[in-house]
Parts: sequence; structure tokens; C-alpha cells
Amino acid sequence: MTQSFNDEAYMPTMGIGSNNSHWSQTNDMHLDDHEFEVDEDGEGIVDAPKGRGGNYTNEEDVLLCNTWLQVSRDPSVGDCQKWVAAQMAVDKLNPSGINDEHRRDGMDDLDMSNKHMQTIDLDDDEEEASSDDGKRSPTPNSVSYSKPKRPDVCEKDAKEKKKRKRDDELKNAMKTIVKGRKEANEVRKMVRNQDAAAEERKVALEERKPWEAYTSDTTIDLSKHHKPKVLLDKIAYWTVKSLRVPTDIFFQRRYGCRAMMLETVAAVPGMVGGMLLHLRSLRRFEQSGGWIRALLEEAENERMHLMTFMEVANPKWYERPLVLAVQGVFFNAYFLGYIVSPKFAHRVVGYLEEEAIHSYTEFLRDLEAGRIENVPAPRIAIDYWRLPADARLKDVVTVVRADEAHHRDVNHFAADIHFQGLELNKTPAPLGYH
Repeated sequence: MTQSFNDEAYMPTMGIGSNNSHWSQTNDMHLDDHEFEVDEDGEGIVDAPKGRGGNYTNEEDVLLCNTWLQVSRDPSVGDCQKWVAAQMAVDKLNPSGINDEHRRDGMDDLDMSNKHMQTIDLDDDEEEASSDDGKRSPTPNSVSYSKPKRPDVCEKDAKEKKKRKRDDELKNAMKTIVKGRKEANEVRKMVRNQDAAAEERKVALEERKPWEAYTSDTTIDLSKHHKPKVLLDKIAYWTVKSLRVPTDIFFQRRYGCRAMMLETVAAVPGMVGGMLLHLRSLRRFEQSGGWIRALLEEAENERMHLMTFMEVANPKWYERPLVLAVQGVFFNAYFLGYIVSPKFAHRVVGYLEEEAIHSYTEFLRDLEAGRIENVPAPRIAIDYWRLPADARLKDVVTVVRADEAHHRDVNHFAADIHFQGLELNKTPAPLGYH
């Protein structure tokens, strides 16, 4: 078997290696129009037959073309590669520190990637024909292949970044929605808790009200009048009548303010009488017959009248000092009068209550005529008198007038007991109304 001349020097230059299989046994070279042939030992040159040498084999053609394409691939990749991809390519081309098996595996992976990125069109039929006819195979420059399309890595990265940005925006939007719903649920929960707490406080307040609710007896006789017979009764009657004149002049038909002023005075007698009876019971070590409780209930009832009308008519600035003056004068006068003559004091209160009934009757007439607005009843009145939830001011005035009629009867009854020369503690008080 013979080798062509300079085989060992040519093959490393092409990056093929020094394998004898890369050359045909009958390859020829032309030197100065003489043909030579190297013998098997490479030591002698013998005359070679004239004519053109043989073609490359298929394996040689594929190896030569792949080598050329591998070298020409570098500028087609571009500078937009990711670092990981570049590093992998470098490791495959120069796998320093790995064994031959890994190196071959890396080269195989690189060849597989090259096959996906470029196409080499080799006509096997032409190669076989050229081999049979003794013609040389095409050179690497004449090999037909499709130029690999340069991958647009930058555009791909931009699309990925844009997609990631949209995903992030979507995630942020979902997080914002979830957070908003959680906050809304917390707000609703807090409002529900506050409403529940307010309802509990309301129920607790109703259970421990500072007053005892009751239902007023509106069937009581409003026309009853105690005719003054004795001198003391006449003095009490005309004293009350004289006090009505300045009251009518000052308040005229402002019945809301009139009722408010009247109640500041009407709440004094029951407290004064109950206090004096209480002290007397303590001094004498005796029962009161229920009169202390009856008179204090009367004072409390009159005070609730005042609290109710405070919700309807706000007093003017000059009416507050007037209340202080009237209350101060009346308290001291009634206190002294009750010590001197309890029967006179109770008769005065009886006539005062009759005048109160008359005033509230006029109040109701104006409400029915529409001269005064029939506003909804205050909440305190609905709770205290157990009125319907849709009660109006007319209903409140009606029950207040009934209370005044009851106070009229109680005080006239107390005065009659004293006129008979009896003590109050000897006669049971009319309890159970309030």
C-alpha cells in the first residue's frame, strides 16, 4: 500500500489528523510534469501512472465540510448570547479538565446543535458518480448549503422580558385586589363588631335604665276640680291663679317652653315633701306609710317631663337664668310653707297641677290644629312611657297630662288628710301608679 507525498504535513493543516485512511492508496501528485509515487515504506519514489488522482470519500467530504462550517459559524452567532450559552459553547470546544468520553459527548452535542442550525446539501448520487467516473468531488466552496439564520437572541430576550413584566404586573394587580378585599373584609368586620357592641350597650342600657318605665293611665278624669271651701283653700287657689298671669304674658302660646319652665317648678314640691317626711321618720323612728316613696316618685316623674321637653324645645339664653331664679325662690318658699302647714302646701300643689292640666290641654289643641308641628316623640319618652315606636309629640303631651292629673289627686288627697287632723303615716299612700 502506498501513500501520496507529504501526507503527514498536509493533514494537520486541514485539521483532519494523521490518519492514513484520509488518503486514497492511489493518490498522485504532479511535480514538474513528472508523476511520482511513494512506496509503502515511504523511502522511495517510483514512477506513478499518468492521469488524474481519485476523489475524496464520503466520510472525508463530510468531515471537511463540517470543519469549514464550524470555523465559519462564529460570526453568525452574534454578540447577544447569554453568558450561560456562551460558557457552554466554550466548554464544549475547549473542555479543559474533562476526560475523552466527556469531550466526545460535548462534541457530539455541538454537532447535533450544528445540524439544527445549518443544512448541508450533499448529493450522494453525484458523489457516487464522480467516484465511479474518476472525477474529483466539489471543493468546500462549491458545497451547496443553506446559510443558517442568525438567531435573534436580543429580540427573544426582549419578548421574554416583556412577558415577565406583564406577568409581574398581573401578579401585582392580583395581590392588590386580594389585599383590597382583605382590607374591605376587615373594615366590614370592624363595623359589624362596632354595631354589635352598640346594640349590646343599648340592650344593657335598656336593662339597667335609670328610671322605671310604666304605662300612663290616660283614662283618668281630667275635669275633676277641688272647690275651695275654707279660707286656707281659697288662699292657695288664688295664689296659683295669680302666678298664672305673668306666665301667660311671658310665654304666650309657646307651650314647649312653657311646659319646660312649668316642670322645673313642678318637680320641687315632691322632693321637698319627701325629704321632710324622710327626716321626720328618722327623728321619730316611725314608718311613713309609703308617702316618702309616693312624693319622691312624683318628683322623679316631673323631672322626666322636663327631660322630655328638653328634647323638643331648647331654652333660650335668658330662660336659663330665669329658671334658676324661679327655682330658688319657689324651693325656699315651699320649704318654709311645708314646715308651717303641710295641708296648705299640698293644696297649692293640687291647684298647680290643675293649671298644668289646662296648659297641656291648650297644647294639644294647637297640635291638632297644626299650629305646632307634631314631631316624632323623643326616644326617652318612648322608653319611659312605653309608647309605640312611631309615637308623636301629641302622644307625649297626652300621657304627661294624665300624669299631672294623678299628681293633682295625690296632693288634694294629702291635703284632705291633714284637714281631717290626721297624720299622713296613718293613711296608706296611693302607690302603684308610677
